[in-house]
Amino acid sequence: MARGLRASDDDRERVAKLLREHYGAGRLSADDLSDRVDAAYAACTDAELAELTADLPAGSERAPLARREAPADLK
Repeated sequence: MARGLRASDDDRERVAKLLREHYGAGRLSADDLSDRVDAAYAACTDAELAELTADLPAGSERAPLARREAPADLK
């Protein structure tokens, strides 16, 4: 069982949004985005959520100049 604090719905939404931003910046493929968003919504703990973004740069609050739109089924 994963260790860590229980994740809230807001935590899951925040990570899903962050993953979509990284997809828009070209850091994730559509398949990787889909897998990670599914895992974010299934995550039970904050540690599971952190693992989904561990290989991505922090500070993605700044929108990239050119963004790709997330696939319709992941919005």
